Amino acid sequence: NVEIDPSARIEAPCLIGANTKIGANAVVSDRSVIGEGCTIGEGAQIKHSILWDGATVGAGTKLERSIVGNGSRIESDGLVYDAIVVKELV
Repeated sequence: NVEIDPSARIEAPCLIGANTKIGANAVVSDRSVIGEGCTIGEGAQIKHSILWDGATVGAGTKLERSIVGNGSRIESDGLVYDAIVVKELV
């Protein structure tokens, strides 16, 4: 059961795991892989990145060429490029 807001854009190829929620106006693109049970906030942009199971990307965050570890969280309006996040990034 994946919940994708009708205004969100998924640009193939991407992989989205079960029980993931993708918010309004969010964009997932460029070979991104989203694990199970992830939450992607409203207006977030994820490009060429990997979210492990249970990861959260806050509203308005831009994530590119990055890895977000199991259960890790990036707060709203973050800018994350070429990074590995294994805990909370505020």
